[in-house]
This record gives sequence, C-alpha cells and structure tokens, in this order.
Amino acid sequence: MGKTDAWNAKGTSAHPGVIMILAVLEEARTARQCLTLAADAASVRPGVTLTALHVEADPSHIFTSPEEVSLQRLRVTEEGTSRDRATRVRLAFDQWVAFSGSKTVGFLHRVGPVEVTLDREAQAADLIVVARPHNLDSGDALHAALFDTHKPVLFVPDGAVRRGSFMEHLAVVWRADMPTRRAIQHAAPWLRFAKRVSVIRVDEACPVDEALQMLQDEGVSAELCGRNDGPQGEHAGARVLRQAGEIGAGGLVMGAYRFGMMLEWLFDSTTNQIFTATELPLLVMH
Repeated sequence: MGKTDAWNAKGTSAHPGVIMILAVLEEARTARQCLTLAADAASVRPGVTLTALHVEADPSHIFTSPEEVSLQRLRVTEEGTSRDRATRVRLAFDQWVAFSGSKTVGFLHRVGPVEVTLDREAQAADLIVVARPHNLDSGDALHAALFDTHKPVLFVPDGAVRRGSFMEHLAVVWRADMPTRRAIQHAAPWLRFAKRVSVIRVDEACPVDEALQMLQDEGVSAELCGRNDGPQGEHAGARVLRQAGEIGAGGLVMGAYRFGMMLEWLFDSTTNQIFTATELPLLVMH
C-alpha cells in the first residue's frame, strides 16, 4: 500500500469492511491501558483486526555516537536491556490477554529502529494506539505515529482507562484547519458509533457550521457546547479540557501540531497543552 493514507477523502477505509488497529507497546507499565483502549476502539464494528506491536530497539545497530552509546548504557542500568524490556512487555501482554479473555489479538515482536520499524508495520493499519511515553523508545514511537505514518493516532494518557467509556461520549475539538478536518474524516467510524458527540470550539469566536456539516455528512449528529467563559487568562487548551470534563466527554477528537511538535512546544500551543495535561484519550491526526 505504500506510505499513503489508508482512507480516502470521505474517511472510508481503503480496505472496505475491515478496520485494522495497531496497538504499540513500548513499555510494560502502559501496556494494559493501551490494550484496553485499543480493544474498546475495536468494538466499533465486527471483524476489526487488533494487533499489538513491540519494537525492540537494538543499540548495536542503531546508535553510533559515543553520547548515544553512553545513554543506552545508562538505560540498561536503570531499565534493563532492550531484551529485558521486550520480555516485560510480552508478559504484560499475556497477562492482559488472560485477564480480558481476548483470543484474537495478535502480537508482533520486531527488532530495529523504533521509528523506521513502526512506520513500516503501520502501513496497513487504520488506527495506531500509543500510550503516553516515559522512555526514549516510547517517545520515538509516539513521534513516528504522529508524523511519519500519516494515520490517525489514539493517544492513551496515564491513569486507569474504564472499559467502554471512550466512545460513550466523544467531543470534537474544532478549529477550522486541515488537521482538524482530517481528524474528523478519519475518526468517522468511531464518531458514528459513539452514543453522544459534542463540538468544543478552541476559539469561542470560531464559526462551527462547517464542523456540524462535516459531521452530518459523515452520518453523525452532534451538539454544540455553549459558550463557556472561564477564568481570565485561561489557556485555550486548559479551557478545552475543562469543558470536556464538564460535559462528561470520554475522549477527544482533534487535529494536532499544525506547525510541528517542537515549534508548538516552544510556544505552548493548544495541542501541546492538551497532550500534556489530558486525562482523556485523544484521537488525533497531524
């Protein structure tokens, strides 16, 4: 299929009737919540394929500079070898399978550079599920998922994920830009499946007719969150998260990083603020 989006302009899959979800497990500590949310997303329709992927980074083949080698040696001291980390991830996967009773989730173990390997393995996926990173490998995985794969990403925050809560109520974070439009198109199966869909404006002055029309075209009935004037000087990202909490949203659908992760991090963008502070899953598209 190549490095092209698996969805056409209307947000339908390039392989109709089949949705393929890839849950990226780079840390044992986040594997369970990542798999739980991936399984929740997989309930959108019968026959969804869910596969877990762990990429075991091999420093002897990837890192060349003395500084990078030293960093990897420090990681071995604190986290164990890459093989140790892979073993812990597989154990966490097996424990989740035993706990959930799922018998259809596959497991892929690959060795190589995390970003390159994830990009290759994700080519056939329609959705990539990635947890909040706590080490270098998971950080590389999130970066690759967002910027290299050109696929929608379901970002899993820290904390417990209640099974089934994600699609009870989805809130679309609306701003009139291409990443947000792409996010709506790619999230269409999950928006249609949600019991309730709301629209939250990043800018209170931003018209929402286009958002409501896009959702209607996708077969989604949505309600607009009313004007909500928060504390003076409240950051737009903080306001979005506060509104999402007040309406009881279980997840957010949004465009991400219009100007690149580093630039938006430097200027504390709305996207960066939401990624940093969210306790809700984010279904995002760059």
